[in-house]
Amino acid sequence: MSKKQAKSEESTDGAPARNKLLLYFAFGMAALGAAMLVVTTVLVFMPNFELQWETVLKIPHTYIALVGLILLTTGLILQRRITKPMDLKETEQLRSRLE
Repeated sequence: MSKKQAKSEESTDGAPARNKLLLYFAFGMAALGAAMLVVTTVLVFMPNFELQWETVLKIPHTYIALVGLILLTTGLILQRRITKPMDLKETEQLRSRLE
């Protein structure tokens, strides 16, 4: 087996190394969604903003918050699907370092 084939087989073992661009996309999506939620939350709690049940669906803050929540959830789910779970041996090794 050539060095190039061995290197390609090693890189396909770990899912994050194989899908690094997709993982960065998931992180960016989650960060964008969290930022949208934080900004709309800060804007709603400002003292000069009056929020009533009748106007909740008429203001754009509601829709920005919904899109932010959807992006955050999608990004976190995508991150979880891409990264492979740690095996028990690695987890115990990291725990023993902390103690």
